[in-house]
Amino acid sequence: MFAEDETILRFIYSPYNYKPGANRLKPNFLKFDFNEHTSRFEMSCNRLIIEKNIEHLTSLGNFNATRMNKVIFAGLAKNNVKNITAAESLGLQFTPDHNHEMDNYSHCDIFIRNPNFTTADGRATNSEFLLFKDEFSNSWDFVPIDSHAFNLSGLKYSL
Repeated sequence: MFAEDETILRFIYSPYNYKPGANRLKPNFLKFDFNEHTSRFEMSCNRLIIEKNIEHLTSLGNFNATRMNKVIFAGLAKNNVKNITAAESLGLQFTPDHNHEMDNYSHCDIFIRNPNFTTADGRATNSEFLLFKDEFSNSWDFVPIDSHAFNLSGLKYSL
């Protein structure tokens, strides 16, 4: 169960999701990937209410960056459950992740309820969804890792 005012976080990587110097997110930070286990298009996020340690969030971001090629953990995008679940085409599911390399107990997925909205590689298929995706991307705030707000209280999303 999620509370409406709960903060949801998404790891942001440079230069892939973030344009250095411009202090803004690129539209591709909202890429939904197909999950064969659930047969849905999903986007990984984290629940701030469960994540009690900013150092662990930073470690997770850096850990994920090392698994990707030529990216740097740049910060976090934040939103709230109310904004995410207001869209009928999206759902939210708590999916804690335990593996031998790095535990991520605050992990959750935003998923697309309507499979006709995306292609096999996660791209939008129609103008209605592209418009929705643009509007949805504007509801996220970016907090760079080097900003004064990069602490647990600064990441709290206000309604």
